[in-house]
Amino acid sequence: LVLYASIFVFGLVILFLLKNKSKKKQNDSFDENSEYEEAKPMENQGVGTPQIDEEALREAGHEYGAKTGRPRRVGSIDIIATRYGVQVQGATEIALTKLDVLSFMDKIPVCVAYELDGKEINTFPFPVELNKAKPIIKYFKGWNKDISSIRTWSELPPNAKKYVKYIEEAISCKIKYISVGPERESIIIRK
Repeated sequence: LVLYASIFVFGLVILFLLKNKSKKKQNDSFDENSEYEEAKPMENQGVGTPQIDEEALREAGHEYGAKTGRPRRVGSIDIIATRYGVQVQGATEIALTKLDVLSFMDKIPVCVAYELDGKEINTFPFPVELNKAKPIIKYFKGWNKDISSIRTWSELPPNAKKYVKYIEEAISCKIKYISVGPERESIIIRK
């Protein structure tokens, strides 16, 4: 008699970073007053940090402390840190949350690598070197459409699908669930 066991380890990925107020993170320095040139999907914008309106992202995601009401610091998704988390946890499937929160953005920044000591790296740096690492940002075209009522993958706008597929490929883990709102039924289940 042979027994087979299927083990699934689900990971949870929020599509923007929530940052600890006491520490500077890799994708800090959102600045709503900065100008940036038109970006093409997945075009490397070089070393630096994404320039988007942090307040608008915080408002769209309702990112305030549950007890204190203090605003949480937010930033772009960091593919390198996310991939590292998936590997360390042994995740086999991912649930992406808050895809709907990004719907207002024309361009969506993604940290795809770091520059460390003048070299591009695609692995999570040793903690001692983390403060020296600068994020390398690529931008994806937004979808500028309310997706909170969508319940199937086929209904998602093409740019939202490209964004999700890129993350899935970059972190090497299947994205099975995608939340598009705060309600329990606001979820897309991919097969």
